[in-house]
Amino acid sequence: MVYNTAQFIVNRKVAEEAISLNNIAVGSLFPCNPSTILSVDLCFRLQCLLKGVKKILINTDRSIKQIAADHNFTEVNLCKLFKSKVGYSMTEYRSNKDVIL
Repeated sequence: MVYNTAQFIVNRKVAEEAISLNNIAVGSLFPCNPSTILSVDLCFRLQCLLKGVKKILINTDRSIKQIAADHNFTEVNLCKLFKSKVGYSMTEYRSNKDVIL
């Protein structure tokens, strides 16, 4: 896939508005290489996934196994991902939601 300058600028602008990555400058993610745009899409999807899981943990009493299955993850993989990105286990996040928020 070939991107011309106009497409690159539009894609960059849309991504900058849609993505807020902690400790990463958005500009560093966008050399003119479509594969990095795919990695930005993955980061955005990951943020959406984690935001959704956090809402479910706070607002429902669904089991972690059910939450993982709803998002097509195994319980172990979702727990590892959550802990690595959020800094708390899913159980800790749910039980300390008043402190964390």
